[in-house]
Amino acid sequence: PLATHLGKLPFHVTFKAPGYLTNATVLDAAVYGRVSAAFTELSTEDRAGAERTMRYDLGVSQDTDSLVVSLPRTGVEAHPVPKFSLSALTDAASDWALNTTTGTAQACVLAGDLFVCDLNTTFLRTASKSVWLRFTPANTTVGPLGMGVNFSAVNFTTLHDVAPLPVDAFFTGLVYNATTSQTSIIVGERIVLHFVATLTGSMDLTVSLPTFVLEHVAKPPLMFATTPVGTALPANATLTPCTDYSMYEGTRTACRVPFVARQPTNLYLNFSLESHLLGRQPIHVDFQAPYFVSRALPETPVVRTPNVSYAPFPVISSITGCHDVRPSTIFCPADGTQPITIEGTNFMSAGASVRVGQTECRNVSHVPGFENSRIICSGYAQKDATGLALDTRNESQVVTVTNELREFSREPISILVNLVPVITSVSGCPTQNGKSARDCDRRGRFYDLTIKGDRFGRDGTSVEVYIADRPCTNVQRVSQQELICVAGFYSGLYSDNIVRVLVRGEASQETDVTVTFSMLPIVTSVSGCDKCDYTCTSPKPETSTTNCDKNGTIPLTIVGDYFGNASDTTNVVYFGDQALNILCLDLVHVSDSVLICRRYPLPNAIFKQTIKNQMVHVRTNNSESLATTAFMSYMTFCGPDLGCSGHGTCNLNNGTCSCFYSVANGYWVGEICERCESGYYGAQCAAQCPGGACQPCSGRGTCDDGQTGTGTCTCASGISLGFWGGAACDTCAPGYWGLTCRDPCPYGNTTGEILVCNGAGTCDEGRLGTGKCLCAANALQGFWSGAKCDTCAAGAYGASCRNQCPGGVFNSCSGHGTCDSGVSGTD
Repeated sequence: PLATHLGKLPFHVTFKAPGYLTNATVLDAAVYGRVSAAFTELSTEDRAGAERTMRYDLGVSQDTDSLVVSLPRTGVEAHPVPKFSLSALTDAASDWALNTTTGTAQACVLAGDLFVCDLNTTFLRTASKSVWLRFTPANTTVGPLGMGVNFSAVNFTTLHDVAPLPVDAFFTGLVYNATTSQTSIIVGERIVLHFVATLTGSMDLTVSLPTFVLEHVAKPPLMFATTPVGTALPANATLTPCTDYSMYEGTRTACRVPFVARQPTNLYLNFSLESHLLGRQPIHVDFQAPYFVSRALPETPVVRTPNVSYAPFPVISSITGCHDVRPSTIFCPADGTQPITIEGTNFMSAGASVRVGQTECRNVSHVPGFENSRIICSGYAQKDATGLALDTRNESQVVTVTNELREFSREPISILVNLVPVITSVSGCPTQNGKSARDCDRRGRFYDLTIKGDRFGRDGTSVEVYIADRPCTNVQRVSQQELICVAGFYSGLYSDNIVRVLVRGEASQETDVTVTFSMLPIVTSVSGCDKCDYTCTSPKPETSTTNCDKNGTIPLTIVGDYFGNASDTTNVVYFGDQALNILCLDLVHVSDSVLICRRYPLPNAIFKQTIKNQMVHVRTNNSESLATTAFMSYMTFCGPDLGCSGHGTCNLNNGTCSCFYSVANGYWVGEICERCESGYYGAQCAAQCPGGACQPCSGRGTCDDGQTGTGTCTCASGISLGFWGGAACDTCAPGYWGLTCRDPCPYGNTTGEILVCNGAGTCDEGRLGTGKCLCAANALQGFWSGAKCDTCAAGAYGASCRNQCPGGVFNSCSGHGTCDSGVSGTD
């Protein structure tokens, strides 16, 4: 292809021969240019973070005006920004400075993951040019490859990683901290050397000690630990063993310590000193790593060991200071501020240390005059390995004393830190969300708060309750597991106020048990129309009103809270469901707790409906009131369609029905004339019950009245009212006599069945009867006598008294003898 052509090149290839059809083919070929670069390093510094200057002598295989230089963003510091300059081909080392002074140096631009330097000039294949580049390698490029520079152009093959530059790391700080190192030991203790270091690159630093100073015991002779500067090394920190003995043919033992670029780091070396090295011994510590500029060492640490230690160990006899129960003390505050006094022996005259649990006492003093036997300690709050406070309340903490000879007490005594209240739930407000209370009144009215948990103390123990930072000023202890914050003695604002309980000044841990106070208006009552009496069906009559007129002209007083100020508050009052559109059209804002609604007409669309028990709603600045027990009811308004059920006429002034009461239209009663008057029955309520409507069933029974009734009387049947019969219950029932029909006729049972007048006569019954039996005297029924007709008449005998003695009943034995008459007689 022609040297001047770049990009796609169409080739027209034709095949033909005599007697053949010509075959023409079009092929696409891609033609790319090529960049060549010669590299010259002009910098004297090769450290990370040091600005470097390079010159690249560029040649191109084809002419181009789109050549750019790019550097990876991750390998270059953004400040100062990379720059470039152009010149004719030259070997002058000072050319960058000359170009800079003439103002031709240009800044590269950050584009995505690259710093792009657009050379913005035409390169000819017949003439090379020099490109001068100045930038600062980032700390992340430490190593032999460092960072390469790329050259590219449109339709050119990119030239990658031209002459990668080695980048070295170095210390920006390496300090030996003698005050926090443990260099004065007794035989058997481990030495701790503390260094502080900051490196410019992330790498594994090799730290080594002479092998001959290390005692090879069961525990690794050399170990290390690191923490960020500002974080102390915890007492129970995990140490990493150092096991590299390959350095200098085993004469040094090394640790591979990882460092993060630019992060100040504490390095702790922990080792046992060879036992024969007593007295003063310098420890030569070496720091090195590949591509590491400087191993500038701090001062040489020196360790010291006495020949032997015979120090007497301390003995603790008692601890006092909190709630003393000798030989110990209990209920010490968890923050460790309450001083405790430790008594015993062998504390020495000065320099003793005290450990409470996992914490070294911050403030330790020997009591003057009793230095060897009495120490005061404060500042013993428990902390974890990272220095964060530990909740060790409810736990016993062991107290030990170490004297200045490094001997510690062998038989420690424990103290008990305060019991911590535990909160599991709070309840009592209108809404409960799991273990938290919602929609509480901001002034603490209406609702007692019940706080449940544990360790709230016994009677007589001080207890406090806080909602966020506001105290409840009336707390009642129900038990050690339950407290009540009494309504009217607490307050709060907004949401998620954490509940805290303090017992003996010890606060419960922070939990997600919260109280949220309603920012919504509250309606507590409505009044103005009729008060609800025993017939009112409102859910809470004492806070509601009823029988308001349909035009809503009776002023309603709405009492509640949080209605805002008249000057900066917009209030809307409506009744019932918003869809009903029952609005207060004339609202007066009296105060933050009182509104007066002077007009609330019933909309025409629902004028003929029964509207009762409509909840009162207040919307203050678009905040809707909570559900309430304040309800308003309109008058009944004569039922559906104002028709009084079709059995009366409606008075629209007072919303009451005048029911029909005539033979022609029936006799109707009820709020909307929905039922028959008592004593009338039938579909039209026009028929009177037997005995008359004024005294149905003659007052001696019950009438089946009403629209679906039959008008049948069910007569009374009992001693108290008598035994009555007849359609109107105006006659005695069979077998009863007398004006009150309470007296029964005589009964007999000679036939084995109890019957009136023994079934052998008739009773003179009824209201005017005598109640006496008239006995039968004929051949069909027999000849009977007696008050109950239960004996045979004279001259008759047999069980049925039908047999007559000889001579007949009226002349037995012809008057000349005595007949064996009677029920048991023979003849």
